[in-house]
Amino acid sequence: MKIIWKIKEIRDKKGISQLKLSSISGVCKSNIGAIEIGVIKKPSFIDILRISKALEVDINELYEEIN
Repeated sequence: MKIIWKIKEIRDKKGISQLKLSSISGVCKSNIGAIEIGVIKKPSFIDILRISKALEVDINELYEEIN
């Protein structure tokens, strides 16, 4: 099973830049970018929780599982 992170898609829909998301969530901008492009394949739960709260979405909306 593979996980596809949908952070960029949600962030773009809400008109939030990586810098703004970083400021709101407290997650380093470089980490946000790395998660979005797949460099960080297994981000920490804390980072994902902070990002979901900053984007005001349920944590389950941030990813999609594929086989």
